Amino acid sequence: MSRTKANRSQKKAVEAAEAKEDAAAAIAEVPTKAATVIDLLREPSGATLKAIMAATGWQAHSVRGFISAQLVKKRKLKVKSFKRNAERVYKILR
Repeated sequence: MSRTKANRSQKKAVEAAEAKEDAAAAIAEVPTKAATVIDLLREPSGATLKAIMAATGWQAHSVRGFISAQLVKKRKLKVKSFKRNAERVYKILR
């Protein structure tokens, strides 16, 4: 293999590695919907069902199912549910 071909191969490998790192960093910066819900529920005042629906784009039954299945059952978090001004509010207890 000639020197120029080796240099080109090495440059391509370096560029591919850099592109992979950039893509991984971009993905890591985007919060997941689960992380968004958990952040909302950790607020001192909690989060209303409507606020969670607006933040995630989920329907009410999906939010309730996520809280029940993922947060309470799988992650073993204590989630308090109560009504404030006729609106359902959820909050993670610390």
